[in-house]
Amino acid sequence: MSRLSWPRARRVEPAAPLTDEAQRWLETSETIRRAVAGKGTIVAGPWLSEVGFEVLYWVPFLRFLVERFEIDPARIVIVSRGGTASWYQGIGSSYLDVFDYMTPAEFRAHMQARWDDLGGQKQDEFDKWDRAVLERAGGRLSWDRRSLLHPSLMYGLFRKFWKGGAPVDHVFGHTKVVRLPQPPQDEWTAKLPDEDYVAVKFYFRPSFPDVRANRAAVQQAVARLTANTPVVALNTGLELDDHAEAAIEARDRVIPLLDGVPPNVNLHVQSVAISRARAFVGTYGGLSYLAPLYGIRSIAFYSDRRHFLSSHLAVARRAAIQTGGSLETVSTRHTALLETLAPVDGRAEAVPA
Repeated sequence: MSRLSWPRARRVEPAAPLTDEAQRWLETSETIRRAVAGKGTIVAGPWLSEVGFEVLYWVPFLRFLVERFEIDPARIVIVSRGGTASWYQGIGSSYLDVFDYMTPAEFRAHMQARWDDLGGQKQDEFDKWDRAVLERAGGRLSWDRRSLLHPSLMYGLFRKFWKGGAPVDHVFGHTKVVRLPQPPQDEWTAKLPDEDYVAVKFYFRPSFPDVRANRAAVQQAVARLTANTPVVALNTGLELDDHAEAAIEARDRVIPLLDGVPPNVNLHVQSVAISRARAFVGTYGGLSYLAPLYGIRSIAFYSDRRHFLSSHLAVARRAAIQTGGSLETVSTRHTALLETLAPVDGRAEAVPA
């Protein structure tokens, strides 16, 4: 009797375990697929956190999701604050502003209560504070928790990068950075000077605290700038968070564009001014990230580098290269660098990260 000869089984190598980042993306993408299933309205937001996280991460993350999951922008309603609709062009079909149904005082109290309750303003999960904001919209907004693209998706995905445990490619693999279009001409553009100008916004934060030396640095910077160019000051006078604005002394060639600006367009008007400026000069943080996304040169001040993350700077500079802008960080000990603005004509070359 002949022996049957069975073919030797082919050895299958076990699949390599997923990295933490890959596992997180797998879980995040499943949540997103469920949220965008069907043909109904999708709410993206509410965005209540810092400008820097919004422009560097949240907006590019949503743009990536729209492309990756082939979401029809006509389904998406953006919920943010300050008139930032132009940042989301191509992402959503409509925009709802929190300040259309909440006063600045109410917003500040709301965010302070959230801070006291949770210890911060990062939207790591959809909680009672986010729900309260959406419910305040009343009949202006129809939403369902199951079809919500909430900022916690982005915060959860990038948290390891911010803590130094993932490479910058993890962020750029899940975002789409594009050069932002100028907001269209409106009543605010008519108030801008006809000649080239520099947009300026200084405020105090841990990396640029409210101390005598920094207040003096602000005045010296503005004095240097006005010797060569008009300055459009972006102080709003609004108290929306714990970042107090640095006063800018009245002087010739300083234009206080935002005096009396309505809260629901304050970031829109700042975007109008920055997007048309020769350069941006101000505190290191959100608006210094925004300027390069318009292809603008940005010079950002700090005095205590311990209080900002190098990870954000790496993302901001790489994004600037992609959009044709540049971002220079300047210690208050080296403010003479502002003199380099004098010969600048048009847009600056991008500065390598």
